[in-house]
Amino acid sequence: MLASSSRRCKCASKRGRQIFIILIFCGSSLAIATALLFLFALDSFDSNAAAKGLMQDTRPTTNSPAIECGNFLGRSSSSWLNQPVHDDYINIKCDVHLGSRPKRHTPWMGTTCEPWLTRCAIKAIERVLRPTMHGLEWSCGSGTLWYLQHLASLHSIEHDEYYMSLCENKVLSLGENLSNKWTPFHGSRNALVDSTGSIVPSEYISQAAKFERKTFDFIVIDGRNRTACVKFVIKHGLLREQDGILVLDNSERARYAKGMNEVPKHWHRYDFATPVDTTTIWISQLQRDTEQRTSPFINALN
Repeated sequence: MLASSSRRCKCASKRGRQIFIILIFCGSSLAIATALLFLFALDSFDSNAAAKGLMQDTRPTTNSPAIECGNFLGRSSSSWLNQPVHDDYINIKCDVHLGSRPKRHTPWMGTTCEPWLTRCAIKAIERVLRPTMHGLEWSCGSGTLWYLQHLASLHSIEHDEYYMSLCENKVLSLGENLSNKWTPFHGSRNALVDSTGSIVPSEYISQAAKFERKTFDFIVIDGRNRTACVKFVIKHGLLREQDGILVLDNSERARYAKGMNEVPKHWHRYDFATPVDTTTIWISQLQRDTEQRTSPFINALN
């Protein structure tokens, strides 16, 4: 009887330990599930906030780490960064904002009144742009506001109708002088099939060749179908043959490699990498040469 009772106690004790372990496991699983749901909700909030401009603007602070930009046009980082920007850009204010930035992008990326490119790429672009240049961008946003203040004209192609309307409202707030320089286009990014069964580029891509202006001094690819956009630019000669500026954001993504391989190898290429993003800039060349030749860009850095 005592032995039987002892066995029952041991079994009950063992069962109790098992139940306790199961409860701990379930509790841990619930905690993990809750954490995952929280992260998903936070990510969704970031995405929605970016579209609606709800998140707080995050800017570099005095405590931000120093950023080494690397070589650009044959100059070291310390050399070209010390060169002044064009006189027309000195008094441009950062007072009109669009979108948002995750905190992890500070200080590596542009703010909500600048292009969402790496900060070094923005600094490089700012030193080679001129007020007489004409630009084309895939995907409008905070960069649209910045480019309009640096270019003679800007053509923007956007697939999201809602976000295009946000851009339009912000551009109008810049004033008539700048809004008159802007040509926006909203187009579907879905490819079409013609009567012969051939795939035709979507209007989101093909519109770039239908504008009245046929070539551009400056082209930014930072929207959808980036590989196809790069190929389209090269195939149709949309970029100025000599000293044109081509920009591709998130160029570290493997899926863009096929498009990047279409860019002529003799064009000067600069990769501005950060822990969160890489922006690549190409300077077009008619023929292979050195970075030390005389050109508008080299002169600008002298």
